[in-house]
Amino acid sequence: MGHALAAQGKQKKAMEQYLEAEKLMPDDAEYHINQSGILAAQGRLDEALKHGLAALKLNPDNARVHNNIGFVLAAQG
Repeated sequence: MGHALAAQGKQKKAMEQYLEAEKLMPDDAEYHINQSGILAAQGRLDEALKHGLAALKLNPDNARVHNNIGFVLAAQG
């Protein structure tokens, strides 16, 4: 549901869904990947990086994690 809301530009509602997902599955890297993407899109790069690094700890072999972290670092210069 969060992905659909984010795709519609409803970032606040998407974040609410992702926060609910975190409660249900706190050790799931997908939550952090999704949060990182939304935060980066909002220009909240430090927070986005924090979630990206948390996802990396949980799932170091996930290509999306590395992609998101690379995007954030590039945006930070």
